[in-house]
Amino acid sequence: FGRKGIGMTAISAVDIALWDILGKSAKQPVYRLLGGKTKPRIPVYASRLYSTPLDELEAEARRYKKEGYKAMKLRFGWGPTDGAEGMQRNVALVRTVREAVGDGIDVMADAYMGWTLDYAKRMLPLLEPFHLRWLEEPVIPDDIHGYAELKAYGRVPIAGGEHEFTIYGFRELLEAHAVDYIQFDTNRVGGISQARKIAAMAEAHSVPVIPHASGHERPGGASDVAMNLAGLGCQTFLSGFWGEDAERSELAAILQRANIDTTGVVSSSLPTISKTRIVGRNQQLLRLDIESRDLPPEVESRRLIDRATELATKVH
Repeated sequence: FGRKGIGMTAISAVDIALWDILGKSAKQPVYRLLGGKTKPRIPVYASRLYSTPLDELEAEARRYKKEGYKAMKLRFGWGPTDGAEGMQRNVALVRTVREAVGDGIDVMADAYMGWTLDYAKRMLPLLEPFHLRWLEEPVIPDDIHGYAELKAYGRVPIAGGEHEFTIYGFRELLEAHAVDYIQFDTNRVGGISQARKIAAMAEAHSVPVIPHASGHERPGGASDVAMNLAGLGCQTFLSGFWGEDAERSELAAILQRANIDTTGVVSSSLPTISKTRIVGRNQQLLRLDIESRDLPPEVESRRLIDRATELATKVH
């Protein structure tokens, strides 16, 4: 309960809430409190692509490319208990996505801690021809030496840190040269106060930060946007939004009508919207942002805003 796990998650929630209160008190978005905007737009990646039938996977990848995403992440479906056949099925997933989107799109792959070190070492040479941007969490987070061994191979960049809970754990990862990308979760590491320190430490080691974007019911995604805009060591993507196609399309149309860019980016004019999911204070900022735009006179702005908010609670 104490040093890692649920205790740190609770501390993170309190810390993020305090930053939120500070922003409300100062009437400023959190990214300004962190030093101000350093970039106009933040790249996002489409984060889904599960181990569905290959024709469906191909169609999904092509759709994300058509929507403007310059990067996307898939999930592996097989692990050590599935043997050599499972390895080939994992490779087929990567091959399908790569062939669907071409070499001009970054492709990442997530093992979600499901492999052993031996299995991961056998998979790396099979994945190398597909030029993955990174392989995420190939082994359990406690196996820092395993991460370091995989990274030392130099075949596929290694990402991790989503399930690390303290600044000291990230110090161990960095000093062991265990990862090519740091993926802290603001909801787990102690909130923004600790996340900014981890980002600075990663920058000192020349390791890019790709924050783990949190689910819609938690505030960490908005925190990641704030840290990105402030440039606190984050050279990062954020996850793209999911949802039913009709809901995604309608929400995008509403936001675009309000001149809010939704094509493969999170616009810095809307500083606390992540995955186009609006929660709590973020909803109020969205309202203020849309109300401040010069909307067409025939548009009933309140109806537009309410509909965007309703859709954003469904799309994540």
